[in-house]
Amino acid sequence: MTDRLAVQVDDGVLHLVLARGDRGNAIDLAWAEQFDEVVSSLTRQVASGDVRTVLLRAEGANFCVGGDLRDFPADENAVTPHLQRMARLVHRGLAGLYELPVPVIARLNGAAAGAGVGLVAVADLVVAARSARFVMAYTAVGLSPDCGTSWLLPRVIGLRRATDLTLTRRTLSADEAESWGLVSRVVDAADLDAAVSDLVADVSGRSTAALVASKRLLRAADADTLPAHLADEAQQIAHLAAGPDAVQARAAFLSRSRA
Repeated sequence: MTDRLAVQVDDGVLHLVLARGDRGNAIDLAWAEQFDEVVSSLTRQVASGDVRTVLLRAEGANFCVGGDLRDFPADENAVTPHLQRMARLVHRGLAGLYELPVPVIARLNGAAAGAGVGLVAVADLVVAARSARFVMAYTAVGLSPDCGTSWLLPRVIGLRRATDLTLTRRTLSADEAESWGLVSRVVDAADLDAAVSDLVADVSGRSTAALVASKRLLRAADADTLPAHLADEAQQIAHLAAGPDAVQARAAFLSRSRA
């Protein structure tokens, strides 16, 4: 079986590559099985300190066109168990990716459709080529959302916009996706790799402890009351301030300011 995903670690940055470019990185059962395994391994690598940043990118002309309808069994009685297994594996992997404490950056080219939108929404930072397009497409083939899209999209872009995107055939351009908050930055296709490299270098060059704490605080905000969150912020910043990363950064800053 040809690998649907490829993994490479380079100086603390793990490249998680959708490697089924000839099929638009469509998701089939084999993809789901490998995704679940890869994210489980990735979680262990992050916990060991070997990975400080994750870059999610794709081979081929499209990021991910969603579920592979050609993978559905011809026997109607087999469709439901097939989809249940796929969903269980993809969703476990997606939840693992979402729960990573380190930043997840996505590089977007071409189309992100259906479950592909879920892979976009799970990332912390998204850089898209101006030619990228986003469409949910589920209802057009008689299906409802999966891959976390019905949970992630309302949180990322708001309920009204998530409803519009989900219930209609609306396709978002990259510029529209940026204005909606689904994408962090949009660049010309020719500048995509450079923009992603610069962002990865920027994020990876920062204190991992500070990045992890900041991501956790942002994720916790919805579930906290303001007083509880302020207390959490105060405890966290005070803890980090005494750590080696912050001590070294302060010394460097003060040294420059005195020069």
